[in-house]
Amino acid sequence: GIEAEWGDKDLKDIFPSANASLSHHGKFSGNPPPCTRWDLYGKYKNNTCFIFSHFDLDAIFGWLILEGRIPDNQDTRDLAEHIGWIDIMGQHRAHEDYENYIKWTPLILDLIKKLKKLKKSKAEISIILQQMATKTIELLNRNEIGLNFNIDKYEENAYNALEKQLSIVNKMHVFMSYSSFLSKYYINHKDFTSVSDINIQYNSKKKRVSLGTRNEEIAKRYFGDEGVVNILKKYFGDESGGRLTVGGSPKNQEVSYTNFIKFVKEIKQKVITS
Repeated sequence: GIEAEWGDKDLKDIFPSANASLSHHGKFSGNPPPCTRWDLYGKYKNNTCFIFSHFDLDAIFGWLILEGRIPDNQDTRDLAEHIGWIDIMGQHRAHEDYENYIKWTPLILDLIKKLKKLKKSKAEISIILQQMATKTIELLNRNEIGLNFNIDKYEENAYNALEKQLSIVNKMHVFMSYSSFLSKYYINHKDFTSVSDINIQYNSKKKRVSLGTRNEEIAKRYFGDEGVVNILKKYFGDESGGRLTVGGSPKNQEVSYTNFIKFVKEIKQKVITS
C-alpha cells in the first residue's frame, strides 16, 4: 500500500496480510514520506499488486523505491528528500528549502508536466501508472539531470515568494538580489519616502546580508543608538560593518539562507511589536 489510508485506518488495518503500508498522514504523521523510504529499496520488487489512495510524486517515488526501479544515487535521494519536505510542509512553502528549491524545481515541474499529460489518457489506470514510472525513471537517469533549465526563472519565483511572506508594506522590505544594496535602494531613490522604513537584502551568490533604514530616526528607534550595526554585530560578529543607517555582514563570512531567515524574523518581530 502506498499512502493507502482512510481516516484513522490504513491498508494493514483492513487487510492485515498486506506486506506494507507507507502511510504518513493523520495518526501516521510520525512516519517518513514514501519517497524517502530507501530502507525498503527493492524489498517488494516481486509484488503483483500495489494499492494507492492518490497519485503524486511522493507516492510514485515510494512505489518505485519499493520495486527497486528508481536509480539509487545521491542526486535522486536529495530530490526525493525535497519532494518529501514539500509534501509535508506544503507547496506554498517550497521556497523556504531554498537551495533545494533552486536545484530541483525545474526537474520537478518537468516531471509533473509529463505525468499530467499521461493522466489525461483513457487507458487502464495500471497502464498509465507504468507509463508514469517509465517517464520518471527516464528523466532521473539522464546524465544532465536538472541542468538544462533556466534556473533564473525559479530563483525569481523564490525571491517573489520570500518578499511576499516576510515583507510588511511600507515598513519592511525583504528581497534577494545580486546587485549592490546601495545602488538598488539608496542611490536610485532620491525621494527617500519611496523606500521602506527597513530594507533587508540577501545576496545569494556572495551569501551576504545588507540592512538599511530610511533615516537615522528609524535606525535608532528599532536598533538603538548605534543603529543597524548593533544588530548586525549581534548576529554576524564584530567584523560586520556600516554606519548608523546602513550596514552589512562581514565580507569574509558567508551567511546561510537559513540564518538569513532567522535574522529577518527577529527584525520583523521588532517591527510588529514596536
